[in-house]
Amino acid sequence: MKKALIIFAVLIGFIIAGLVALSFYTSNQVEQSLSQALQAQTGDYDVQFESASVNTVNSSIRINDLRMYDRNTRSQANISTLTFQVPHTELLRASRAPRAAMLEHIEMSTLNFRNAIFYNEEAGANVLVRSGTIEVDGVLGDFIRSVTHIQAPYRQQRLNVHISGIELTTDDPGSGYRNALTIVESIRGDILYFASNRKAEFSDFRISSLGANTDIRGYLLFGDVSEVTGKEDIEVNTTLTSRTSRGRVNIGENDAGLDFRRLALTVTGTIPADRDFAELADKNDWLMELNVEQLQIYTPASFRQGTGRTLGMLGASSDSFLIPDVKGMFRVMDERFHVDQLTFNTPFADISGSGKLHFNRENLIASRWEDAAILIKPQSRENLQFINSFVSFMGIRLPQVGDSFRIPVRGTLESPELGLN
Repeated sequence: MKKALIIFAVLIGFIIAGLVALSFYTSNQVEQSLSQALQAQTGDYDVQFESASVNTVNSSIRINDLRMYDRNTRSQANISTLTFQVPHTELLRASRAPRAAMLEHIEMSTLNFRNAIFYNEEAGANVLVRSGTIEVDGVLGDFIRSVTHIQAPYRQQRLNVHISGIELTTDDPGSGYRNALTIVESIRGDILYFASNRKAEFSDFRISSLGANTDIRGYLLFGDVSEVTGKEDIEVNTTLTSRTSRGRVNIGENDAGLDFRRLALTVTGTIPADRDFAELADKNDWLMELNVEQLQIYTPASFRQGTGRTLGMLGASSDSFLIPDVKGMFRVMDERFHVDQLTFNTPFADISGSGKLHFNRENLIASRWEDAAILIKPQSRENLQFINSFVSFMGIRLPQVGDSFRIPVRGTLESPELGLN
């Protein structure tokens, strides 16, 4: 009996020693392969990281201070912590694979990251993502390649995305990201990619931002690979439907805001293979259709304390304005944003806008208005007289054409100028 116990203990010892040796071997192989594997999938990016570790107990790979820099576009990505959670069998198989092909042997994984910073020197702006989790049902190497190159994956994929805290800033990456503007609170949903028809579909996809929830439906369709760029044209066909989540969407810090029952924006167009802004602005197939129901505009405090007092004296509310219906039709072509239709159907007047915005590639907010105007057509003779009385009280005269007003719009997107007499 005693001899049997000794033999059993020795066997257990060999098993434990074997598991420790296997764990050490797997960890060492994966750590040595990571840099080459990431470089193989990210192409033009120079890839570096501070340290990497493998935990064979919970089957995870952790990378600290990952840095990727593209010399061609002068863009970079810095990720504070990136963790891959993978099945044990796939981690072991990846450790035995050729170094550059390691990520090709992981077919199911969960990516967790914190403080991911994406910076473009030419644009002078960067995006900070506080945290995120992406479940990848597909080859991990294929996923990383498609994301970094903005290309179609080779094989079928299913992505479950949960990202929180996206901020925009124009500070340099080393400045600490002061005065960042939160543009998205969270992104959740699935993206299903079918390799048979090169189509990516959105499923239960929601973006929560600035007091509104926006559901996205539609697809991205990847075309043939260009012999020049090695990438594809991407056909976009999506509908974004928004509803306010907290009763209103605040604008700025002056108590202004918006509320609406429903906002729907359908976008169709093509992202060119070279991913160049000039090509994107020159495409003639970008079309956007806007429909808004029950739009409530809350005026800022400065308006209520100034011009709004005049409205109160005339018996009209200065706190908010209700517009039952808004419709718009817009195109992007010839480096211009065309306003083909923009109508606000209000109880007192039909308000419409038209014109073009000529893009400034160096500074978007410096883009200039061309042939733009606002047309106000009162619903009745009484409303016409009210508008004339109101603007006269303020010392303004609107350019009148028949029973309507036509106000030219000039200047830039940042500082528009109204042609008032």
